[in-house]
Amino acid sequence: MFHSIFIRLAYLFGGGTLVLLFLLVAQVNLDDLRLKYGHMRTVSNPVLQVGGLFTIQPDGQTGPLCVVREDILDKYYINTDGPIMISNTLGSSLPILGQWGENLVGWLGRWEINKLAPNTDETSKIQWKGHTLIVSAAKNRRLPALSQIPKIITEIFDVDTNCEKTINKIATTGQCVAIVTRITYINSQKIGFKLADELRCIVPATMTTAIHVPAQPKRFTMYLSVAKDWFGLLDFSAGSPEG
Repeated sequence: MFHSIFIRLAYLFGGGTLVLLFLLVAQVNLDDLRLKYGHMRTVSNPVLQVGGLFTIQPDGQTGPLCVVREDILDKYYINTDGPIMISNTLGSSLPILGQWGENLVGWLGRWEINKLAPNTDETSKIQWKGHTLIVSAAKNRRLPALSQIPKIITEIFDVDTNCEKTINKIATTGQCVAIVTRITYINSQKIGFKLADELRCIVPATMTTAIHVPAQPKRFTMYLSVAKDWFGLLDFSAGSPEG
């Protein structure tokens, strides 16, 4: 008797797990958007600046190395904005499934998306239906060309000689020093950023051994995003160029 009850419970648990996973796969979240919008990293530090020099840690945390004056960076980066839409073809093709997913497992994506709600002085409208996310105007602050990087670093060092000493000291310990080339905003919230090189860190010319950028730690939703993208479920369109 107990054996048959255990088997039934196991079937119920296994079936429920499969249904939950199926509903999760049918949704979209910000990790899906980051993946499709240029493999962006999640923002762990609100002080990130385009053109700024930062340490990149294996746990995904970033730390500022120098306080770079905004007027130095202003002349290098540009601002663009445009609409973004990302839709899960599985969820959108089955509206009832999409609605169930939003109600049952929407908490997995809703908590991040709720933080993007516009303030009274912001105009970007956000629509999230569980299976589809529409943003009327995502802002990109970016460097238009990687060729600007040596100029930026030279100017930063000229203004603050201590910055160069700090970077040299950190690089000699084997830590990664990277430069941010793009930050994407939805309203005032920084949702993702890109580095000049996802493989090699920016290191002083005196360094003979390359220091590699630590891979970003994967969250559960990131693994789901990769799986959804591999199966071709993510339909993405953007009205702003990448940088």
